[in-house]
Amino acid sequence: MAAQIWYENDGDLSVLEGKKVAIIGYGSQGHAHALNLRDSGVDVVVGLRPTSKSVDFAKEQEFTFSELGLVTDYSTKGQLLGHLVMGAQEVAAIAAELDLPEEKATLLEHLILSHHGQPEFGAAVLPQCAEAELLSLVDQIDSRMEIYREVLAPLKAGEFSQRVFALDNRRVYKHQ
Repeated sequence: MAAQIWYENDGDLSVLEGKKVAIIGYGSQGHAHALNLRDSGVDVVVGLRPTSKSVDFAKEQEFTFSELGLVTDYSTKGQLLGHLVMGAQEVAAIAAELDLPEEKATLLEHLILSHHGQPEFGAAVLPQCAEAELLSLVDQIDSRMEIYREVLAPLKAGEFSQRVFALDNRRVYKHQ
């Protein structure tokens, strides 16, 4: 089954008008989502623990690193649970510290567990609320744009890439 492609005009940001959107955590993913939403005119805040570093905590815990800081393997916890479950556990712990209502905490955990959209893309569960659907679409756009960036970088203007499996086995063209 081919992945469904969503474009900017397929989303309706009017549902977020007059609302503040909170991006909870981690490093480049949360940062990228916050910037994308902000650039689209959405009022965004990023929520981090006071002791948080600007790194992807759950992913950092998922892997083991060499002395040079390169990923060498999965940690035991990372292999058995993965960063989505570990991220949801971190949100649950923070929500308990902040005494958030149970439904809000559960919805935040759901956002993390479902943000990959489909099981074949790594989602633990399918998005089951509008906010989770929107987040999964933003994550898909972010992922695809990163693939394009990596594929196009070595090409010269006027060249096509080799087939790209992650883009439904298409060749990508680099224009002027």
